[in-house]
Amino acid sequence: MKLATRLILACIDLVRPVLGPRGVCIYHISCQDYAVNVLETKPLYKALPLIFLRVLSCNPVTKWWKNR
Repeated sequence: MKLATRLILACIDLVRPVLGPRGVCIYHISCQDYAVNVLETKPLYKALPLIFLRVLSCNPVTKWWKNR
């Protein structure tokens, strides 16, 4: 695994406790777990846009729109 990917995974592990308790995500797999999975399976240049889109879709406006 490349250094940049390792650094991003380390940042995710550091930030994870701050983002809130598990089980409150609108997705079956939380955004953090999704990010780790994508970083481990795809190249960095493909993983970053996927992670960005996933986090962008996980917000209160999206929750309201899906429940409409």
